[in-house]
Amino acid sequence: MLRAPLLSRIDGSSQLSGALDSNDYAGVVQQSLKALLNSKRGTAAIGDQYGLPDFNSASHHFSDVIRHLEHSMWQTIHRYEPRLNQVKISGERPADQPDRILFTVTARLKMPSGEQDVCYFTLLSDVGKITIQR
Repeated sequence: MLRAPLLSRIDGSSQLSGALDSNDYAGVVQQSLKALLNSKRGTAAIGDQYGLPDFNSASHHFSDVIRHLEHSMWQTIHRYEPRLNQVKISGERPADQPDRILFTVTARLKMPSGEQDVCYFTLLSDVGKITIQR
């Protein structure tokens, strides 16, 4: 039986009750990714590599910012989100929002009941905040 993560059940932040279906489980991973990708590397007690590097300083030193960010996101997800495998990330600047970068994260979601394909749409804002949708 799949359930909401323990800490979210204890602190009452989970809106899920009872067993989780695959859609709920993908939502739990989505919340985990949101926390992970919005953390700045070197600031979390869990480890120096948790989170992403500071994009503001990196954007001025790399000629291919999007490729660098794709790689950083892949490394971070690979290291800290074991429920996802076969992760692929592609980024682009939306024509209607040139100050943002849209990343598509596709992966296989590992659950106790099996695996399924998932896709998360991750938008990096001009202030470095990441939002994630499925």
